[in-house]
Amino acid sequence: MNKQITWEYLAGFLDGEGNIRIINYPNRRSSTRGVSVTLAQGIENNGERIMNLIAEFLKNYEIKTHIYRYKESTDKRGISRKPMYILKISDKYSVAQFLELIKDKLLIKKETAEKTLDFIKTLRKHTRPLNLEEKKKIKQLYQNGYSHKMIANEIKCGETKIYNFLKSINLLPKHGSLEWKARISLGRKRGSS
Repeated sequence: MNKQITWEYLAGFLDGEGNIRIINYPNRRSSTRGVSVTLAQGIENNGERIMNLIAEFLKNYEIKTHIYRYKESTDKRGISRKPMYILKISDKYSVAQFLELIKDKLLIKKETAEKTLDFIKTLRKHTRPLNLEEKKKIKQLYQNGYSHKMIANEIKCGETKIYNFLKSINLLPKHGSLEWKARISLGRKRGSS
């Protein structure tokens, strides 16, 4: 673990150069809601190196991050923005993990962090990540001939999540193969009963 980065350092960074956002804007079919945490650092201040060190530190706590580089630009109000690096946490589980670990060390944004944690509890639950036990069970059920729908009912999550997990571990047969067609047929028969 990198000794240059600590939770106290990150709390100071977030209080000074960070942002905690609750996203709540209308979509075509429904209201889209989410959360994000961003940290910004100028290019001239070793921005890339610092953001990579922070990302490496947070990875030890299973917190997913993305780093972006923004060029010099002018916003809609005509305000000039210097080039910078942005580290963003937008996965709600990673945001919750990050805020839980940092909230008691924050001075300025502690209340915002607590409100955001309360907000996360109101978000839909079905997008939660699969744990290790569930992953093992999905793999076993699939190898025993269960359809995506049957596995989803067992695990209590969506079929798309099951499909994406099986695809990520290269367990799904290729489209058009005889095995794929057999599984689709089997899933329809079992799901219809």
